[in-house]
Amino acid sequence: MLHWRWNIFLLCAALAGGQMAAVEQVPIGFGEASISGALQGLTEFWPVSSSAHLLILRELAGPNWASGGARTDAIWHFDLLLQLASALAILVAYPRRVGQLFLGALGRSQEGRRILCCLLLAFFPVALVGALLDYLHWHPSPPIRTIAWSLLLGGMYILIFESIFHRKGRRQLSEFDYRDALFVGIAQTIALFPGVSRSLMGLTASLALGLCPLAAVEFTFFLGYGTIAAAACYRLLAGGLAAIAALPIGPVAFGCGCAFLCAIPSLFFQNYLSCLLQNRSLLPFGYYRVLLGLIILVTAS
Repeated sequence: MLHWRWNIFLLCAALAGGQMAAVEQVPIGFGEASISGALQGLTEFWPVSSSAHLLILRELAGPNWASGGARTDAIWHFDLLLQLASALAILVAYPRRVGQLFLGALGRSQEGRRILCCLLLAFFPVALVGALLDYLHWHPSPPIRTIAWSLLLGGMYILIFESIFHRKGRRQLSEFDYRDALFVGIAQTIALFPGVSRSLMGLTASLALGLCPLAAVEFTFFLGYGTIAAAACYRLLAGGLAAIAALPIGPVAFGCGCAFLCAIPSLFFQNYLSCLLQNRSLLPFGYYRVLLGLIILVTAS
């Protein structure tokens, strides 16, 4: 029995090796990888859309950046790897909560199990809609003007939200129930469209339900991490190996390292972000998104 299993392993390895050899390498250098990774890490946990900033970066850099400026499948997977690397920083910023969730998965922490169930329930709508879009072969590669409109509308949404919503929430994660989690998950499906921002939709939905700012930040970050990790695993199982094989190992690993390291200080500003939320100060992010969107719309040819 061991013999035929070993033969199957060798066959799969040979097929993977042949697949990798047949793929033309995408020209990503260390400079591009490091800048992309740093930008991804710095913007991942703020409500400004990291994917939008990566698209803007490549648009500004011109046709010599990456694969001739084209949004190829390999570049899409490169961005996904950067997102996964930056999201891993949450394991460093929240070690106590990570341990609690781990114990909850083992059935040794009732509170950890309840929060974990809330995260899984919130993830369900995102997974369902994401799988449907993938089935329809909808891998968004929007033009820069579409990204500009996403930034602009997202900024206007922040301004409207801050003008009508008053910070009265004092609920902790221990008071978060399954209906609340499902609502946040449904809200975050909107962020599947590039330029919207997972953090933006998760934060505003959590605050609208009365969650205190610090708890809203924490739940949103963990939900975002689960979403990115699941998307990465799904893409690998769905044939993403060929696209990733087209990426140069050294620059990609260096870029992922930059994304991880730059995401750590962003996460450690969680208390600052919660203070901004408490004081209705998402407004700077709203103004920034509106201004950036208008600049792109005016300058884009």
